Amino acid sequence: MYLLEFSGRRSKIEKNRSQHEKIKRLINHLSIQCKTLDPFLIAENYDIEVRYVPFAENPKGQFINLFEKPMILLNESIKDSERRYYVMAHELYHALEHSSLAGYYVSTGLSRSKLEYEANRFAATLLLDHYVSENGTMPDTFGRLQLLYGVDEHMADYLEISKK
Repeated sequence: MYLLEFSGRRSKIEKNRSQHEKIKRLINHLSIQCKTLDPFLIAENYDIEVRYVPFAENPKGQFINLFEKPMILLNESIKDSERRYYVMAHELYHALEHSSLAGYYVSTGLSRSKLEYEANRFAATLLLDHYVSENGTMPDTFGRLQLLYGVDEHMADYLEISKK
């Protein structure tokens, strides 16, 4: 494996590969520990409370620590939608990997774009792996993941699945 150097920093390609490997290790760990890749069942296994709340149109979900109790809040508008799986998986990543930062970003207002991108990648990868574990095969198209789990369209290139 070659590591491209630019001003002493790892290349974007290497960072993405490293991030993907980290996500895959976490998903493998969750699969072994929880015996499922369903994000709702994983949250239950980790004693993370999930509530549907009457947010405005946005946010679709939010992770909070309420009195040291991890909680994922989902917009009640997605309760009966497949989108709830993707949003839940996204927030689950924040709960597992960014729990100590939740208050920091709320209080400082700093950009969370890098953390959001990581959570999106985790959500898409988790749900792809969940599909494979449930069906024994890859989905024929990315549209299948969108239909079943509400995965964002911009994740198709990351997952390298046909968009048709």
